[in-house]
Amino acid sequence: MKGIGKAGMFLIAAWLGSASTLFAQVGAAQRLRQLPPMAIASLVERGSGRLAWKVGDFAAYSNCALIFICTKNREEVVGETPEGFWTKDVSDAAGREETTERLYRKKDGQVIRKLVGGVEQPVEADSTRYEVVEEKVVDISTPAGFFKADYAKVLASDEGSDENIPIEVWENKRLVPLDGIIRVSVGEGLILLSDLTAFRKG
Repeated sequence: MKGIGKAGMFLIAAWLGSASTLFAQVGAAQRLRQLPPMAIASLVERGSGRLAWKVGDFAAYSNCALIFICTKNREEVVGETPEGFWTKDVSDAAGREETTERLYRKKDGQVIRKLVGGVEQPVEADSTRYEVVEEKVVDISTPAGFFKADYAKVLASDEGSDENIPIEVWENKRLVPLDGIIRVSVGEGLILLSDLTAFRKG
C-alpha cells in the first residue's frame, strides 16, 4: 500500500456522504458520522491520483449502522467529459430511494459538482483531519467475494474537535472499480459497517 494521499481523502469524504441519512436515524450528530463507503474511499490514495474509470463500472454496498439499521447504495460511472467522470449513486433506505449524481475531476478525484434528486448542491470542502495509524495486506470475504486487500486504520477528527473517530478501510483498486473499496467500518463498536455486495469493472 502506497499510503493515503489527497485523492484518497476526497474519496472517503464522498463515500461518507452517502450514509448521512443512516447516521441521522441513529442520532449521530457530527458531520463525520454522516457518511457511506464511497465517501470514506477518499482516504485511500489512487496511485498517481488520476482516475482511470470507464463508463459502466459500478460498485454496490450494504451499509449498516448499529448492525440493524441498514441501507443499500449502488454507484455507477454513467458519463465521461474532458474534465471528469459523472457517476450516479442510488441509495435505498427502507424502500425510499435517493439519487445523487457527482462529477469527479479526472486529475485528482475531487468531487467538483453534485446533484441530489436532480437539484444542484454545493460541494463543501472537507475540513476533516486524518491520521493513518496502521497499514497492512490482509484477506477479506464479503458478499461480493473473497479478496486480498490493502487495509488501513485511520483516526479522523473535525476541525476544532479533540474527538478521534476510528475508520478502517479495506480496498483493492486493481480488482474493484471506482475507489476500490471492499469494506469500511466507522466508529467503535461498528457504528457503521459497509460491505461490497456486487461490482463490475470494464
